[in-house]
Amino acid sequence: MHQRLAFFQSTSKWLILGSIMGVLSGILGFLFVLAIDLGSHVFLKCVVGLDLMEADGSKHLFTGMQHVAFSPWTLLLVMFIGGSLVGLLIQRLMPNDTHSDADYVVNSYHNHKGQISWRFWVGKVFAALGTLTTGGAAGREGPTILIAGGVSRVLATRLRMSSRDRRLLMIAAVAGGIAGVFRAPLAGAFFAVEMLYFESDLEAEALIPSFLSAIISYCTFGLLQSFIYPDHSITQSLFAIPDGLLFEAEDYLQLLGYLGIALSCSAISWLMRSSIDFGKSVMKRIVFIWLRAGVGAVLVGVLALAVLNISQFYALVPEGSVVPLSVLGDGYGALQYAFHLDFQHIDNHLSIAALLVLIAVAKTLAVALTVSSGNGGGKYAPSMVIGGCIGGAIGLLLSGMAVAPPVSACIVMGMGGVLAANYKTPIAALLMVCELTGDYSLLLPAMWVSALSFLTSGRKGLLPSQVRSVVHSTAHNGHFFSDIMATIRVEKVFNREKNTQTLLPSSTLDECKKLITDTHQNIYPVVTNNGIMSGIFGMNDLRSFLYDESLGLVVVAQDIATTDIITITTEDSLTTAMRRFTERNLDALPVVVSDDDWTFLGLLTRREVIAYYNNVVEDIREKRKEDGYLDEAKA
Repeated sequence: MHQRLAFFQSTSKWLILGSIMGVLSGILGFLFVLAIDLGSHVFLKCVVGLDLMEADGSKHLFTGMQHVAFSPWTLLLVMFIGGSLVGLLIQRLMPNDTHSDADYVVNSYHNHKGQISWRFWVGKVFAALGTLTTGGAAGREGPTILIAGGVSRVLATRLRMSSRDRRLLMIAAVAGGIAGVFRAPLAGAFFAVEMLYFESDLEAEALIPSFLSAIISYCTFGLLQSFIYPDHSITQSLFAIPDGLLFEAEDYLQLLGYLGIALSCSAISWLMRSSIDFGKSVMKRIVFIWLRAGVGAVLVGVLALAVLNISQFYALVPEGSVVPLSVLGDGYGALQYAFHLDFQHIDNHLSIAALLVLIAVAKTLAVALTVSSGNGGGKYAPSMVIGGCIGGAIGLLLSGMAVAPPVSACIVMGMGGVLAANYKTPIAALLMVCELTGDYSLLLPAMWVSALSFLTSGRKGLLPSQVRSVVHSTAHNGHFFSDIMATIRVEKVFNREKNTQTLLPSSTLDECKKLITDTHQNIYPVVTNNGIMSGIFGMNDLRSFLYDESLGLVVVAQDIATTDIITITTEDSLTTAMRRFTERNLDALPVVVSDDDWTFLGLLTRREVIAYYNNVVEDIREKRKEDGYLDEAKA
């Protein structure tokens, strides 16, 4: 009855809380996207004259409105001002915090019981707005995760939730944030439970709340978009991807092409991580945080303009194309441009491949500059762009070969591969591929690329706060504790055949002295003729009788023994035995039939229990080694 009641309470609780979290994540994510849309229109379109390409699934309130002619110098000025203001905000609210948005959530889960600091929350959200609306190379998913996580903290505090439920609610909020913004509910749910660990582990306990939050957020976000943009479908995916991307059994040679994509994704992931680390070591030399952020933003702008000029000089793009400027912002325009190309009817494959590689490398450096200088925003969307460009370039280079997959499929696989490598989320990456394409016809190569990218990219990702697995998370301290001694009865250790010397209650003092001299026991049971223990004594009990010879004529064992005895039975556990050993610092315990029947069976020594425990632990270690697990102390 109690189990059924607990089940229904848990089910009802997470059905309600997951749904609430999904609605809030969808609404707040949509409002955040609208705020970016408004800011980008004001600063980039109206001031700079730059209209960046977007994914077909992205909608804007101000599409088609007039704006000024593009001015590179104005772009650099706007980016410097935006970066400097972001730096001032960071300097004011969190000058010493080096966590990114998603990494802060991971750290909060493991080390802070799901608590999110309001100073960090406010600082990072507005810093992301400042960065994203002025052209910084970042994505909107990181701030969206943080927004949803902050709301989960408010809800958990109001409801006085336990630390466990607070953590689960925060993960559900992350799932909702990703699902709404990326239009990928299943990938969002799995990303939330996978991103906590850098090995192939996930937070299974949070999976169902994440499912609920993700699907509700996905629907809420879609309904809001369809309400404001009548031509927008609720289920429209982020990118418009060509139809006919199939993989069948006879295409097995294409797996070699996909292998090249997976290895390239690992390489570009390493470059991305190394660039960020190097950038941080260089940027920290600029003492003033506001200047550091401003300089970083300007360098991103210079890099984007350099890519634009190189592309135009070598005729990699038509005159007037802004595709090379996908180095700025989230960069989705570069992927949508590649998806729209008819690769079967173009003859400049090498030029397009060169453009995609150029954008991928430049985007990698731009993200490193943005992050290392302290500007806001996430790295999830840029990772997808970088991976997609690398995948598309490899697909173009392989065109015409037997191992060549469709170029559009290569783009999608590259997106998933870099996500798996950067965030250590192989399941979420392959699901993202399937949800972006709208079907599961590429499931097999998606599994192939995600697994290989994950395995070949090393243990380090873009989230330093990730831990190895559930067992290594401080959030689960004590959850996996196993009291080995509690599972072993005294019967297993106790040797009934061992010879234990006892005394009769009527034994003389001389007999007691002789027993102490002739044996190595520490305690001496006093047992009646019918086998019932009536007392017990040790050397300290006997000491006061040793120097008075007259007492030897009248004192017997029963006079020396104490009846305040701690006993143990064969049905007790070794944990109970060790607890009783330590109560009075005893080296041996008398074993009796039961607490009510003091029929003496023998003595159990502390040394015997410890030796048995050591043998059991050693057997477990040997079994772990045989099964391929490392000893935890050496891992």
